[in-house]
Amino acid sequence: MVCRRRPERNRARIARLGAVAAALLGSLLGCAGAQFQPTVPMRARTQDIDVELDQLDTGRARAFTLRTRSTVPHTLGRGWLTVASRHPCSGGAELDQVLIDGVPTSSSATLTPGAHQLKARLDRAGGGDFTLDLVVDIKLDDQSCLRAPVISQLLPLEAPKRPFLIGSTAIDGVSNLSGMRALTSFSLGMGLWVGSVLVAGHAGIGAATCHADVCGREPGGDLRSGWAVPLSADARLTVASPSFGFVQHFIALGVRYSFVPLWLPASAGEKKLGVHGLQGVLTWSFSDGLRGPFQHRERTSSYELTLPIGVFVDPSAPSQPVAFAGGLGVRLLFAL
Repeated sequence: MVCRRRPERNRARIARLGAVAAALLGSLLGCAGAQFQPTVPMRARTQDIDVELDQLDTGRARAFTLRTRSTVPHTLGRGWLTVASRHPCSGGAELDQVLIDGVPTSSSATLTPGAHQLKARLDRAGGGDFTLDLVVDIKLDDQSCLRAPVISQLLPLEAPKRPFLIGSTAIDGVSNLSGMRALTSFSLGMGLWVGSVLVAGHAGIGAATCHADVCGREPGGDLRSGWAVPLSADARLTVASPSFGFVQHFIALGVRYSFVPLWLPASAGEKKLGVHGLQGVLTWSFSDGLRGPFQHRERTSSYELTLPIGVFVDPSAPSQPVAFAGGLGVRLLFAL
């Protein structure tokens, strides 16, 4: 099917769709924050309660998820995030909330015998200096103190290898390939970590702009455009991660293969192309520049700027089947 609408309407429609998706993903990303897990067990024991750090969340609120196991019930009182050198349950940054198995507790909640998930939340932004050894203290009914280590400068925490939902917008310029001049697209995809490499696949919709000598022009003089269905797969490896202020930057190199069926409104009738692309990709991304014993922070990046440079190929072209292609893209990543 050939698109007969003005090309700026095609591009505007794609831009609006991309903006809505970007806003939705951006709102989700803004609430998600980064998550880290200990690379070696961080355990402690108070009376009959065994406690172990499961996960640290560093979003707008600090949250420490602990696994506990006990043989008798205990009533939980006030709690604090404090330094390990301080006397147990003697103060610090008071916890805003403690949840047992996801259920918010009152000031005198009971931790029943058995295994539980205990989450300690500190809702004040920036709570906790992660360059110090930190513990969570929770007062028990017999005036003893449940102390759980959550930050040790000697025991690294790393971002887990979670899959990503990826939304992206991009524009690629082409020197001249069978009449194709540029491709503007919006895509959705999934990404997975394979070792230190992020591998992703995408499918989307786009507008392919046509050269005037092949498709002519609109009555107003604008270039004509047709629909495109971009499909791609890429992989990238982080090669540098400088930190400036409170932001951690990541520079990555990668490669992308794409296949784009597209329809151009040529003067002699609809022209269908199947364009293959092979491009090297330079990527810049960033995340919260947390200071402390954190590893693989590139896995916490939520925004990426991509610069693909390479070639597009039309195997059916009677002449000049290869053309230079370079572009600019923005990707939003939401960890699942």
